[in-house]
Amino acid sequence: MHDHENIRFALTDANSRQEALLNLLYQTDQKALGLVSLYFTLSIAMGSVAIAGLSDDNSIPSSLIVGFTISAMIFFVGGLFCFRAMKTQNVGFPGRGPEFWLWAIENEVAFAKAAAEYFKELDKNIRLNRQNNQDSALAMKRAKMCGAVALSAGLATALTIALF
Repeated sequence: MHDHENIRFALTDANSRQEALLNLLYQTDQKALGLVSLYFTLSIAMGSVAIAGLSDDNSIPSSLIVGFTISAMIFFVGGLFCFRAMKTQNVGFPGRGPEFWLWAIENEVAFAKAAAEYFKELDKNIRLNRQNNQDSALAMKRAKMCGAVALSAGLATALTIALF
């Protein structure tokens, strides 16, 4: 695989993989950003209803107050998972800085050797981005689970208290 055309193909292919991983990280960030605003809005609204229900002249049944409180807390935790999915992290970008190419030119490094060094660095970056994607995906999975559980847990609690 030492002919230049094959190495160029491999470089393009590997960089495409790297760009896809970065795009996946970006998409996860965008989804988490949308979800966190929804979750915190719902958490604040439900928490406000629960607090208003604690006043002396409330007309909200205590079962609903407890249900709203539980839902608000779970939405809040879901929002925290969204923040975890959006955390600032080191990422590996495709391509190399000018210092790499200056090294290759100034030392008259053969194309195949320069490509091998390029791939070593790219491999580290791809591993880093894969780990970042796995971490973000896990946090998003937990955030989505909180959204699914929040309403059903609040409703189940309110109905249980109201009926028993």
